[in-house]
Amino acid sequence: MVWRFLVRYLANNEKLIQVLADSYPMRKAARFVAGLIIRTKIFQERALESIKKAKDSSSMKEGYNYQSSGKFSQFMQDKVEKLKKILEEQKR
Repeated sequence: MVWRFLVRYLANNEKLIQVLADSYPMRKAARFVAGLIIRTKIFQERALESIKKAKDSSSMKEGYNYQSSGKFSQFMQDKVEKLKKILEEQKR
């Protein structure tokens, strides 16, 4: 009960929040998180491009007709669609 009151008091104290936001560790943490988000987005875009290239190059190979290749291509297609959805959501 006391813990809840203390946390609520600190969370509603605008001056304390502003001082914390202006502090060096918080700014550094915010930069780190922003960089992490940007690196993740770039990694996803590169992965999507490499999957597209792999899909295009594998479709050119005619000698590869195993039964499991149909399942694998469906799996890859599903992953590409999921990545596209994620990238579209991030653009919004």
